[in-house]
Amino acid sequence: MKKLFVITAIATIMFSINSCKTKGCTGADATNFNASANSDDGTCQYNGTLLLWVNSTTADNWVTNLDVQSVTIAVSGSSTSPITIADVNTYIPPSTAPTCSQGSAFSFAMSLGNSLTKTCTITVTATDSNGQPVAIPGSPYTYTYTCSNTAPLVHCAAFQLQ
Repeated sequence: MKKLFVITAIATIMFSINSCKTKGCTGADATNFNASANSDDGTCQYNGTLLLWVNSTTADNWVTNLDVQSVTIAVSGSSTSPITIADVNTYIPPSTAPTCSQGSAFSFAMSLGNSLTKTCTITVTATDSNGQPVAIPGSPYTYTYTCSNTAPLVHCAAFQLQ
């Protein structure tokens, strides 16, 4: 009888411990964070921002040597529509890489899924002052978007177009 009582008591305790675990996404910065979850089930989904930038040397080269008038930049896997600068002569390039708090003229929203790394293709298309296509050296670029995975998490990365 004592054995049956001990087995029943152990089973009750084990059931109570296991039934208290709520599985879900425990990543506080995930889009599907579950505040009541106490056991991560690997379903966290993350979003991020990819900032693209062009320094003054590259912008000057595009205008002076390639006669670029307009530029359109698209990023695969981004929910942001391609961004166009109709007149590159009016673009004022930043002197240093933009920070996430500053933003950028070329800011793309990214869905990272359940990973903090994503490879995307950045395509730059350009036209000259006559409306003819201009080949931009290096385009399309392949870039691996990598976020920090230590606190505080930063889901923002900058890539310089050259």
